[in-house]
Amino acid sequence: MIDTIIITSTTSHKYFAFSYVWGDAAQVVLTRQNVDTWMQPGGLRQVWHSISRVIREAIQLISEVDLYDTRYLWVDSLCILSNDQEHKHTQSARWMPVTGKPS
Repeated sequence: MIDTIIITSTTSHKYFAFSYVWGDAAQVVLTRQNVDTWMQPGGLRQVWHSISRVIREAIQLISEVDLYDTRYLWVDSLCILSNDQEHKHTQSARWMPVTGKPS
């Protein structure tokens, strides 16, 4: 398994953004309760099989393919604190110019 960890991004990090429609399926989401665990090396391992297959495959692809010298993937459900309204608002405002809609 690849080393999976949530990091705090800086402007020097290059990353791909993953945009998708959640649908009705339950999603594993970042929260204030799990953020510290997920930011440890291998932090996502405990929930890896609960993360949707398409997200796991995207993470796997980024880890295996040297594309544009980029090692990181931004996924809204794994990168926005779902139970922190201020964080959600800040992140949505950042992504509006990129996607044309809030994340």
